[in-house]
Amino acid sequence: MKILSILNISNKDNLNCDSGYIFQCILSEQFIKMGHKYVVAGSNCPEFKKAKELKGKKEYINLGTNKFSSRFDFNSEEFAKLIKRTKPDIIFNTQAELASAIRSVLVWNQLNIPLVTYCHYPALWANNVKSVIPEIDQSLNSGNLGQPIVFNILSALQTSDLFIIQSEFAKSLIVKAAKYYKVPYDSKKFIVLAPPADPLFLDKKNRYITTLANRENYIYNHRLYKTYGTQDFIDVFARLHKQFGINCIVLDPMQKRSLKRASQNNTPADFAKIMSKTPGISIAQNNKTRIEYKSILNSGFACFAPLRKACVWSMACMDCMGLGIPVVAPNMAAFPEFVPQSLLYNNKRQLNKIISKLRTNDDFVKQMSEQCLVSAHKYAPEKTAEKLFCEFNKLVNK
Repeated sequence: MKILSILNISNKDNLNCDSGYIFQCILSEQFIKMGHKYVVAGSNCPEFKKAKELKGKKEYINLGTNKFSSRFDFNSEEFAKLIKRTKPDIIFNTQAELASAIRSVLVWNQLNIPLVTYCHYPALWANNVKSVIPEIDQSLNSGNLGQPIVFNILSALQTSDLFIIQSEFAKSLIVKAAKYYKVPYDSKKFIVLAPPADPLFLDKKNRYITTLANRENYIYNHRLYKTYGTQDFIDVFARLHKQFGINCIVLDPMQKRSLKRASQNNTPADFAKIMSKTPGISIAQNNKTRIEYKSILNSGFACFAPLRKACVWSMACMDCMGLGIPVVAPNMAAFPEFVPQSLLYNNKRQLNKIISKLRTNDDFVKQMSEQCLVSAHKYAPEKTAEKLFCEFNKLVNK
């Protein structure tokens, strides 16, 4: 099978930390191992041209590279030429907002090529999960663009032959929006399939079987935006540091940000400065490659998940879990779908209990490490690729 995959890049300055790019690197390798042809069409930018981690053939077209242009830039004529040039059996689109534009090219050119859309982020929030009114992610709502972005995602739900999203929680946000805006869709064409875990971070054995060292060293490896609950985390950690004496290494995945990007939202740099002055926190500066990043993770005893109310998945948490590092997470959003129940907390008392058990109970640490390993291996890349291929094959042979 020949697969034409459309890459979404929203962070070209830190491409090795861009979840959409990592997603494609993992799957491209797996599909080629399975004997398929995998073509990745991405932005015609120097960063993507220089990227060497992707397997298969790369095609360069005029796609965007920031949080807005990646969702809106599209050239129909150029895309039609791309299809003619690559002759795919199926199109795997990972920028959901472009699905209807891609469908329009297929319709205009009378091409019967299945279109599968993978939605990495539904652009919706979850301050009040019980409300029937969908909440727009305000970080995408500059110039009132938030609602058009959500509508474009809902249109992908209508125009794709298959629409995939990472978690049941993410699906619930989309379903709520579709219901509220009265957007009809075929529920049989809407499935949940989590992203693959990075094989570089999948260990085969429990790291705590032979050693329980460095109990004071925790890891926080998430984006430092306000919407990720960074200030809340700083407040929570300051209390934990004072109470339990634990420390935390913070890995800022967006250390290298362009002036243009910083002018749009400079909270990562602002929070990095605040964190560097917070007792117990140190900012890691040498995590420019995935190997360096893995080395720093392995120096940690446990990991904190972000306090992000609309977290639809966390590849960063999965990196830790695949190494057998226990991940302590709030009991909300998508975390209950992959983090062991005993590491989830609803309040300060429960969080304190988890930290205390991690510091004093060897059996608990070993059990949590093992459960994190087992959970991460459920998302091994070969399993995800096989599930995707089964769905692709149904559509191609329909």
